[in-house]
Amino acid sequence: MPELRLSRHFEAVSRPCPPARVVAINALAPAMKALSDDQLCAKTEYLQAKVAGGASLEDVLAEAFAVVREAGASTRPLLTSTSVCLHH
Repeated sequence: MPELRLSRHFEAVSRPCPPARVVAINALAPAMKALSDDQLCAKTEYLQAKVAGGASLEDVLAEAFAVVREAGASTRPLLTSTSVCLHH
């Protein structure tokens, strides 16, 4: 009988999220809540410009997830935490 193995995707989802990253995202919550809808939309271009200017995706990750979480807080509250775990 062949050996049963977990897929690499399942293994990635099974890893715990790094607590420091979650803390960094949560720390940005008050600033994100203070932004208007237009300001939240403008954050996309701001983050794209940071990456184009040489920042790595890891450099903008916490802020990007904080923006996404705030934009979708009322409709998909679990999406962001799941996305962070999948990214890691």
